[in-house]
Amino acid sequence: MSLHPHTVESIPEDTFRVAHAAFPKGNNPIMAIRDHLSQVFSDEDFIGLYSRLGQPGYSPWRLILVCIFQFMENLSDRQAAQAVSSRIDWKYALSLSLSDPGFDFSILSEFRKRLVDGEVQDFALQRVLDFCKREGYIKTNSKQRTDSTHVLARIRRLNRLTLVGETLRAALNELAELHPEWLLEIMPSEWERRYVHRIEDSRFGKTESQLTAQETQVGQDGQLLLDALERRGQGFEGVERLKLESVDILNQVWQQHFHVVAGGLRFKSGEELVPSNERITSPYDTDATFAKKRNTAWEGYKVHITETCDSDQPHLITAVATTAATVADVSMGSLIQDYLEEHDLKPQEHLVDGGYISTEYLLHSENMGIEVIGPPMPTSDWQSQLEGGLSLEHFQIDWEQQYAQCPAGKRSIGWLEAKRSGKPSTKVQFSQTDCRDCFLRTKCTKSKTAGRMLTLKSRESHELLVQARTKAKEDPSKVRYRLRAGIESTLSQGVRTLGLRCSRYIGLEKTSLQHTLTATALNFSRLVSWWDRQRKAKPPRPRSALGRLFQAVA
Repeated sequence: MSLHPHTVESIPEDTFRVAHAAFPKGNNPIMAIRDHLSQVFSDEDFIGLYSRLGQPGYSPWRLILVCIFQFMENLSDRQAAQAVSSRIDWKYALSLSLSDPGFDFSILSEFRKRLVDGEVQDFALQRVLDFCKREGYIKTNSKQRTDSTHVLARIRRLNRLTLVGETLRAALNELAELHPEWLLEIMPSEWERRYVHRIEDSRFGKTESQLTAQETQVGQDGQLLLDALERRGQGFEGVERLKLESVDILNQVWQQHFHVVAGGLRFKSGEELVPSNERITSPYDTDATFAKKRNTAWEGYKVHITETCDSDQPHLITAVATTAATVADVSMGSLIQDYLEEHDLKPQEHLVDGGYISTEYLLHSENMGIEVIGPPMPTSDWQSQLEGGLSLEHFQIDWEQQYAQCPAGKRSIGWLEAKRSGKPSTKVQFSQTDCRDCFLRTKCTKSKTAGRMLTLKSRESHELLVQARTKAKEDPSKVRYRLRAGIESTLSQGVRTLGLRCSRYIGLEKTSLQHTLTATALNFSRLVSWWDRQRKAKPPRPRSALGRLFQAVA
């Protein structure tokens, strides 16, 4: 499909007239977006996504707006296509005549695929943010806040028996479509009964022995298929090796869940299993992973949302990052700041919760000139959990003289440079004699013979962390930190009205596109609300002539 770019057409006269007659007060959000953001998107922006040859495609500037409107109203592809053909406000925004029939809903799926293949998932969001910067809706050196939430993949949660069976069935279906003759040659006749329907619709054994027999049977069937593929050697039609995604997934799942024993296969258990973050949870979405945070367990992804929070400006989402579910928040803070700086959106203050704050993040923020506002993660040692306990913050560190002084006034006797997890650290040892008879011993160390041992990070990291923990305890810092709570309402708005927490599509890249379109839709809604408040803030026109006279004089 090719693209012949055209300029954004003006609104047809009949569409303009009927739309304003239907909404005389100008309070329609879709029409307001067209009136204010008519030149944000153009066909030239999408030239790189289309071929030079082929049938002309539908205008991409219209398609990107339809995608955003679709998420604003939480519509399916079919409903969005029907809105284009039937709703006056959508025709107004897309410069379509009242008689325009619209397009087939499948065009939206094809257009999203072009965006993903071109790796421009965040294009729409960035163009809207560029407009907001030009219009002054986003300040330089603004305040911004970040938080994350879990996202459910578009898959069912499967137990292990269902997972391996469904993985084998997916591979058989793909082979049946591409190489049916070969599959009939190697497939036992009873496989039709076992795998023609979804595994979850089958009857499972009621006793442990029956379930074990089913597990062994599925394992042997899958191994039989893998062995047949291996024996095939040169593969199909001269191809060196059969390269099918479902076959690769089948091989990985069998390695993760089965252990070869004398006489066949058995399910792995306990420590034999690979970690959950490396385990495939569904043959239909290998990007989705299992994760658990406190009392919430899910299979899917995680999305990080960053928005501005200046009191005199609209609160606009500036960055969206979709990751695997197992990626910890602490690894994302620096990446989000790098992204904001790259797009000229670097904040002056960054409000985050303790899950994002680490010494590396604090050091990164210091180098970028960004002030971090939030409580650092507390130390995990038992002293910090004990009332009156002597944690690391209670010791005075002299880096030049290379010693530490405890609250009892005793100095350390040992200072050893070392590495911890590949990073530089320092071991500080106190004297056994000093610690043995110390009146603070019960709140400092549990050792009955050795003195207290401290493990310090690099000097810069240690001082930043201590400073952040001290600042978090101060009342002014706590008052400033209250502003972070507003990001919770943004996540709630996205979850409750736009389906932020449920992926519509299969795979991490398409889910990432969904989240950037959702963020753009939220920005559109907030801009419309901001314009509406500004319009209503103007003094109303007086009804009497005397009132109009005094208003004119003023």
